[in-house]
Amino acid sequence: MMKKLTMLCLVMVFSTAICVHSGNAGEKVTLANGDWAPYFGENLKHNGVVSRIVKEAFALEGVDVDYAFRPWKRGFEEAKQGKLDGAVGWVKNDDRLKDFFFSAPIAKNTNVFFVKKGTDFSWNSVSDLGKYKIGGIVGFFYGKEFEDAEKSGAIMIDRVPDDETNFKKLIAGRMDLIIADLEVGYDLINTKMGEAAGQLTHNAKAITEEDLFLLMNRQNTSNEQLIETFNKGLENLQTSGKSDQYYEESRRGEYRVK
Repeated sequence: MMKKLTMLCLVMVFSTAICVHSGNAGEKVTLANGDWAPYFGENLKHNGVVSRIVKEAFALEGVDVDYAFRPWKRGFEEAKQGKLDGAVGWVKNDDRLKDFFFSAPIAKNTNVFFVKKGTDFSWNSVSDLGKYKIGGIVGFFYGKEFEDAEKSGAIMIDRVPDDETNFKKLIAGRMDLIIADLEVGYDLINTKMGEAAGQLTHNAKAITEEDLFLLMNRQNTSNEQLIETFNKGLENLQTSGKSDQYYEESRRGEYRVK
């Protein structure tokens, strides 16, 4: 085995290359993916920042990735049925663990408050929010404490269909605070808000945080080893600083195709 690995690394005589484990070289997986900018998207550069991280983590271990873009539910079902090897961008729960092996977290969905710069705002609990006009999204769950406070009238959340509408209302002064995913928020600020982008920032305290994962179908028992392979590549990518670099690029709007 050591001899084989040494021979693989000899390609570096001609060019700089990554030395991959010979057992994975040439292997390919097909993963369900969907549209959720800037994390994932068929029409985004590198198919989105998290799609890039997943693909490059696998590549470090000699595994090639193809993405099959589907509506989220359809893609999940195809992965569950074994029509695809797995899916990216899902939260872990007991039901899904029955059908899938889960990777280490590939991303974190963090909801925060966005505000206009210069706003005197801080908060420790939901009870601090009653005096503010808050923008949210129809159908989104921001945690039981928020849900109970909204139902009781302790806080008022004006819910609209999409984040872009909320950011425009914030800029216009019709909202004091809006709730949005951290990465989604900065992607919209830098691609949709024009000259007003410089007026906006976020409060550092998270409202909710959820890890997102790569799922691989349990019907193929070799996928358990592939998850371990992926986790190794992901750790190396994160240690190199590449993951942080890609998120910084994303927050500048660089994953939107101009």
